[in-house]
Amino acid sequence: MQRRLFAFMLVLGCVLAAISASAQVDYPNDIKSAVTQYPGSQVEMAMKTPQGSQVVLSSTDPSPKVYAYYKQALSQSGWETQMEMNHAEGIQGHWRKGDKVFHVVVTKDEEKTQIVLILGTGQ
Repeated sequence: MQRRLFAFMLVLGCVLAAISASAQVDYPNDIKSAVTQYPGSQVEMAMKTPQGSQVVLSSTDPSPKVYAYYKQALSQSGWETQMEMNHAEGIQGHWRKGDKVFHVVVTKDEEKTQIVLILGTGQ
């Protein structure tokens, strides 16, 4: 019995590893309608909630270059800048268009630039 359980767990572990290795997370459509994905970035995580959508991307480009891309793209699409802030950890901004709000947070860790995009409904 123990041998069958061990064999089952081993097979299940291999199947789960294969599934997670082949899983692809897509750039959310509602965020895509506001701004295209940063060129060459990888989607790490995406989430949809009743309040909106969030996506986490990674890139090897420097934080200021990534932030400038989103700032220009949002401004050209009619989003109005509400707030921008530079701090030791990175750069962030907040835009508004109608009843929608868009947050961009760009930080740098040791190897990658992390990009967090949040699209939601304003109060």
